[in-house]
Amino acid sequence: MERFIEKITSKLFTYPMSFANAATQWQERSLLIIKIDSKCNTGFGEASPLPGYSVESLESVQHALSKLPNNVSLPETPNDFFLLAKEFSQGLPSLRFALETAFLDLLSKEQSQSISKILNSTSKEASHGSILFDTSLTAEQNAKECTKENISCIKFKAPKIKEPAFIETLNKFNKCAPSVGIRIDANQSWTVPVAQFYCDQLANRPIEFIEEPCKTWEEAFTLKTNIPFACDESLHPHRDSSTRANEFLTSPKLKVAVLKPMVLGGIQVTMEHIKRLKTLNVLPILSHSLGGAAEHSMLSELACTMGSSLAHGLGNHSGLRGLEALVGATFSKKLIPSQIGLGLNSNIF
Repeated sequence: MERFIEKITSKLFTYPMSFANAATQWQERSLLIIKIDSKCNTGFGEASPLPGYSVESLESVQHALSKLPNNVSLPETPNDFFLLAKEFSQGLPSLRFALETAFLDLLSKEQSQSISKILNSTSKEASHGSILFDTSLTAEQNAKECTKENISCIKFKAPKIKEPAFIETLNKFNKCAPSVGIRIDANQSWTVPVAQFYCDQLANRPIEFIEEPCKTWEEAFTLKTNIPFACDESLHPHRDSSTRANEFLTSPKLKVAVLKPMVLGGIQVTMEHIKRLKTLNVLPILSHSLGGAAEHSMLSELACTMGSSLAHGLGNHSGLRGLEALVGATFSKKLIPSQIGLGLNSNIF
């Protein structure tokens, strides 16, 4: 029996979120939850462009959604769904991610099979994630949270300038939770002298990697340190640096690539990145874009297909608490695939 998309609708959510990194500060977060209805099932997706990182706006996503046709025949396979999402998304990365997610949610429900199994029949049953250091809590409280939740890794957002207080906080955390790995994200904000200062100060700490230390990789590769580097923003398709990825990805100093599917252009594009990175001996890990439940759930499903030895950057972030209060739902911190679909509360609409 031929299946059709009967209706595509969306709902805008805005909620408070106090969060900052070295480059940007957010006081609120907005996102679109997208719902695709067929005759028998419903699929959910999410478009949450991240200001300062994404090339598109929510307004452009809403405009593109208003142009989508109804009564479109539904494909049978994930690859055909990906092609339809690419066609419908009109070049908007977050919309393509949202449509791919909704289509996979729909297909998972139709086939009574988890999304991770649909994407990779040999997927793992679970994966694990890191968390962000919560600046509203003390170093000791963050360490206690890691112990309570059995978290193996935490990320610190670094200041732009030399701040001894930042090193002191990191040292206190390390003393309270010596077994928890530490990641540092500079968001391309450090000058070479500032970067060298932090590399020297962190030399004897359990640092998994420093993410995007300087504005350019030419600057970063001059640093004298044994701490590995990770790329993130450098891979974003609208950045000039992305055209030179083949150059910096082959450096022995660069060990990890942090992938944000919401920014990169969706699930299929991210899977292509993962395949390419493995040929370069660069470890790929996933990261959310401070989005909501649909993004978090979809990335948890994808993480379970990867078999990465490193924790993914998919810990519950502070903004999710605002969304939980708004829609009356609670989202799991564990990266465990749902048996069917995204496992989202249908009352979100």
